Amino acid sequence: MSLSNPESIIDEILEAKADNRFEHAFVLLMRMLDTHTNLFLNPRTWSNLINQPSIFKSTPAHESNIQFITAVMRLLNQISINGQAELGKKLANSFLQGAHFRLTAHSNSNLKKMMSFRANLIQKSDFILAEQEFFFKSPVAHPTIPRVGILFRHLKSDPETTSLIPFISQARKNGIEVVIFVFDQSSSNDFSNLLNSYGNRTVLLSQKLSEAVQQLRTADLDILIYGNDVTAKLSLGACLSFHRVARKTIITVSTLATTASNFVDIYFGCAFHSNRGGALEFTEQFVSLPDPGFAFLFNETETIRHDQPIREIFTIAKETIIFVSGANQTKLHEPVLNAWAEILKRVNSSILILYPFPPHFGSTNNSSAVKVRDYFISLNIKPERIIILAQLPGRQAVKALLRQTDIALDSFPYTGVTTIVNSLESGVPTVTLAGDTLRSSQGAAILASVGLDELITSSIESYINLSVKLAMHSDYRKGIRRQIQALNESSPPYTDEVNFGNAAVVEYFRIHSDLNSVTERI
Repeated sequence: MSLSNPESIIDEILEAKADNRFEHAFVLLMRMLDTHTNLFLNPRTWSNLINQPSIFKSTPAHESNIQFITAVMRLLNQISINGQAELGKKLANSFLQGAHFRLTAHSNSNLKKMMSFRANLIQKSDFILAEQEFFFKSPVAHPTIPRVGILFRHLKSDPETTSLIPFISQARKNGIEVVIFVFDQSSSNDFSNLLNSYGNRTVLLSQKLSEAVQQLRTADLDILIYGNDVTAKLSLGACLSFHRVARKTIITVSTLATTASNFVDIYFGCAFHSNRGGALEFTEQFVSLPDPGFAFLFNETETIRHDQPIREIFTIAKETIIFVSGANQTKLHEPVLNAWAEILKRVNSSILILYPFPPHFGSTNNSSAVKVRDYFISLNIKPERIIILAQLPGRQAVKALLRQTDIALDSFPYTGVTTIVNSLESGVPTVTLAGDTLRSSQGAAILASVGLDELITSSIESYINLSVKLAMHSDYRKGIRRQIQALNESSPPYTDEVNFGNAAVVEYFRIHSDLNSVTERI
């Protein structure tokens, strides 16, 4: 190996990772850090090395990749400890700018150690303020009324924002003061009006960290809820989470892993995850709200139903079983695609519809669609058995499609949430695989919350077997559908924002009471 050509070594590291030789890749990277340090001061280098596509990775490769990223961050932290503080800061800066952690969702491992190394890098970087600790002048903002802030990325309706509203929907009704903070003022009128009706006021946060920190501290909050994922990549929200900007700060299921920050205090989870050891994944205090740990308040504004006859459009025979999945392309990888291919092989008269293929109803990514089709072809699945739909106009169109399908297939280990709710509301049985972590068992939490435990599997083999059983036994499938239709006539917990919101209110008053009882700070 020649170290005179750094670009070729980067290619060799990537090749080693592609072949799942992660230990060799790490050895090469350590040598390169010694001989071509400047190369690693470029965020693009880290982006190329860390942010690799996951679509065709195996489960062992995902877990090895987590170990690789963890080892890299441990090494970068060690550089500062070994008397090279300035170099360590520069490397931390470039790494955090280039690397993101969204692909860690494909791992079924406890990420606490990895996220602790990430937290250490952030604390060494130039992306947070040198003065981080802050003490409020009084134990609470008001003796009897909690003041709660919640951070939204924008004021537009999407799966994330609609799951955040129930955290505050009942607060003002119970005398709590609510301040809504937004990073981006872009909005849709109907949704922003709905959201603003739940807050006493709305504040647009500065994009400059020091000013945003000051805005939040000036608001004198008892509680701040981080509504968006603050661990996936470096962002204003991520940087804010490393400052004391409220007396108590909370993260929710929008954040799939621990922040490992000293300034994030509570994780709002649920009993389902707590009973499975979910609290062990977080440095934050784990507090249980009603299962499944969230609720949706959908702002339905579509007037067109989009009931297009799928069987006629694609010439699908009446007896053909239609499997369907709403897993976006970031959730597709080798184990999932292999399982789906095996199901199709066992159920001869069946097809698979993937909707909407792009993430979050975005534009169609033709190259990824072609890769998925080609992968199925390599597994001897005829291309006509895989239908990948283009962008759908909204949730009502999704549900109109789902009503014409037979069985929904969840992704794993990164399970669906909105996709499962959509399927259940459309009366479609959904098969999920429960993993060992919170992010890999959210689908199971939804199904368990409505008594559909028989749709929860614990292995890829049982996932395939249950999917085939539902396809081959129409009476069994119809029985499940009747159960789903019955629960839709009630108020399922994942849409019962009143019950969920009231439970959140109880926690806000409890936190406020605990703060109010503090007579001195150490």
